[in-house]
Amino acid sequence: MICLFERDTGAPLWRHAAGVNATYAGRPTVELVLRTIESVGNYDYIIDWVLTEAGVIRIEVGATGIDAVKGVPARNMTDPSAANDTQTGMLVAPNLVAVNHDHFLSFRLDVDIDGTANTLVRQRLAPRPAEGAADGRGLWRIVEESIAEEGPLTAGEHGSAEVMRIINPNMTNRLGQHPGYELRPGHSATSLLPREDLSQRRAAFSASPLWVTAYDPKELYAAGPYPNQSRGGDGLPAYAARHRPVENTDIVLWATMGFPHLPRPEDWPVMPTQWHSLSLVPYGFFDRNPSADPPQQTAPAATRR
Repeated sequence: MICLFERDTGAPLWRHAAGVNATYAGRPTVELVLRTIESVGNYDYIIDWVLTEAGVIRIEVGATGIDAVKGVPARNMTDPSAANDTQTGMLVAPNLVAVNHDHFLSFRLDVDIDGTANTLVRQRLAPRPAEGAADGRGLWRIVEESIAEEGPLTAGEHGSAEVMRIINPNMTNRLGQHPGYELRPGHSATSLLPREDLSQRRAAFSASPLWVTAYDPKELYAAGPYPNQSRGGDGLPAYAARHRPVENTDIVLWATMGFPHLPRPEDWPVMPTQWHSLSLVPYGFFDRNPSADPPQQTAPAATRR
């Protein structure tokens, strides 16, 4: 089932107040949401694709359902066995421990920015001293590089001060800039399991927050078509092993949404929805703010009888 609806968030799409002449201008945020809900075992995942009037595409995932629990002797944390019973989880009810765990979801983003020939660009923010500054003041500048070959982008690099953009290097906007979208990974934790662990081999995509591959319509699944029967290495590791060029060509981004879950008593007996997100934000794709003058809703004309 797929649900499509519009919602008024109650937040400003944009606003500004000018103190000089005591004027104010603003617009409310109205979003279009495409929602699906998947029930996987004891968990339910609410997956929203949110389209905003600012041109942002946001993916929101709400995790809810029932925590996986195990029976333990301890009824509260003052019992003698409590410390041992809660080594890998938290007591959420008398004699019940909810186990610590991770969630990793991979989103296959077949991006086509003004056409299929695109490039993934990393913009690093590099510090540098300010020339002639006697007070130790510093600045930073952008160091830009294009990703030339498919594969994972390591967690250390992707987690540093940087911006990841998908651009069309063959086109320009009215300011002469290449149109693009910035990928903003809101929740991108990576797996802590060793590479030789069977679960990690089956879900090797979780070792990196972002992968890039050349487009292939047969490559659809980050962990391969049969992850539970896999010996490991299927999916993204196999796709990227071909080392195909990904500069100025048809590319696919694979964004890993990762978040650990340390259960709490408030998660029992049913877990309140915990939301996580990542966004694609226009970066030179438009010539100006597309939400500066959004369509205004008008009341229907009165009907005479």
